[in-house]
Amino acid sequence: MESVAMYDPTMAKVKPESVKDGPEDLLAPAKKLNASMQTSTSTGRGAFLFGITALLLLPLIAIISSNRGTPSTTQPLSAVIVPVATHDPSLSMSNIQVAANTQASTHTQAASDANPKKKRKRKLNDNITTRPPALGPPASAPTTTQGTVELFGTRYNVATTSRIDQSFAGLTGTISTDIGLLTRLTSLNFHRNQISGTIPTETGMLTALTLLSVWENQLTESIPSQIGLLTDLNFLGLGDNQLSGTIPSEIGSLAEMVSLSVSINMLSGTVPSQIGLLTSLEYMWLDDNDLSGSVPRSLCANSELALIVADCPPDPYYVQCRCVECECYVPGSTPQPPPGTSPSTVTIFGSSYDVAVTSQIEISREDFLGTIPTEIGYLTELTRLSLPYNEISGSIPSEIGALTALTYLALYVNDLVGTIPSQVGLLTGLSHFNVEENRLSGSMPSEFGLLTALTYLGFNGNQLSGSIPGEVTSLTNLRSFFLDDNQFTGSVPSRLCGNSGLAVIRVDCTEPYDVACSCPDCSCD
Repeated sequence: MESVAMYDPTMAKVKPESVKDGPEDLLAPAKKLNASMQTSTSTGRGAFLFGITALLLLPLIAIISSNRGTPSTTQPLSAVIVPVATHDPSLSMSNIQVAANTQASTHTQAASDANPKKKRKRKLNDNITTRPPALGPPASAPTTTQGTVELFGTRYNVATTSRIDQSFAGLTGTISTDIGLLTRLTSLNFHRNQISGTIPTETGMLTALTLLSVWENQLTESIPSQIGLLTDLNFLGLGDNQLSGTIPSEIGSLAEMVSLSVSINMLSGTVPSQIGLLTSLEYMWLDDNDLSGSVPRSLCANSELALIVADCPPDPYYVQCRCVECECYVPGSTPQPPPGTSPSTVTIFGSSYDVAVTSQIEISREDFLGTIPTEIGYLTELTRLSLPYNEISGSIPSEIGALTALTYLALYVNDLVGTIPSQVGLLTGLSHFNVEENRLSGSMPSEFGLLTALTYLGFNGNQLSGSIPGEVTSLTNLRSFFLDDNQFTGSVPSRLCGNSGLAVIRVDCTEPYDVACSCPDCSCD
């Protein structure tokens, strides 16, 4: 039966003029139905499909029209009158619904593009849907375990750790880059360990630091310029390592700096002029490096400046310093840690002593075993150190030269060996020195001639050898001088005999170790 196109008066609606010349694809579904229904044989089912299609497509056309502008004229919608058609199995209800949903999605997209805010939101959502899966932190990024950072086997809480004092702790290995996460740190002290590797650039993240000491370790390579970010820093101790390269000019940004030490490294180049900006600086150690140039003169005007130690001629690498506070480095002298980097306490033979307040240590006849620890050099307030009649072994540590406040030193009747360190010559306030009855060897250091306050000098009962240095004639306050029971040779300098206060000089007078003495105060053992 030939299909008949039927007109339904209820569907005679108007379409906006803006749609009249619109895209042909808007009318494509109706045309497809029309062509299909030309071969259909069931009028009833065609009428049913007609109604469904009209309900789906006509509102859609109206939506598009409303978004394209306000219609100015109208006309009958004769172009979209749909003929009654017979049933086509390919046009099931589900297929029609999918087609309608696809068209609705397309037109909703177009409407969204017309609204800038909606368009931005859609693009954001698009980005989210196409974002690749998270890859985690890069391989070099610091890592934590439940808010902690591990340094040399100890875990520190990122949120609460403000101080780390691991000086004299026997630490080995390298400083982890994770240290940059401990942003609450105000004090970091790794003084005197065996830490190797480099100073990580992440140290520059610790902007709350006021003290940073890695003094006396085995650190290599250059000082990171990120040090200049630590603008609250008061104390910076980098001395006694194997650091190379130049002193970074960024150090000039550390306006709060009080003490700066880069001594005993392999630093080269000139002293950066920016150091002259450190108006709070009191102490600076530049010595025992390969530095050249000069200390900025602007630094000399700093009223707080107390000490600058630098290399001087004839060292081929020396720094010119015209400040009155400048001192030359003396080869063989004991390097002293910058103020503020020392531990708070020092343990000697089982007892703990407060570095800040301990002025006297007297331990006699206690039969103590063991050695004098090098940490004794931190007790810079000591005026009296008396450890006689014990069983102390080992050598006299050179760090004893750091005890510049000492006036009394007694180590007699022990079991000390080795030589007397020349650093003793730094104890210029010393009036009493007694190392009698030990097993010390070597010669008498000529530096004793610097101790002009000495009144008592006792060496007897050791294995000392060589001649009596002529520098002892400077000891004009000497009253008692004991040289006997050793292996000295030569003579007592005759100029010493002129000391009006000299009471006794005792020497060996028998071969093969006899010492000639022309002073009236001399006596033989």
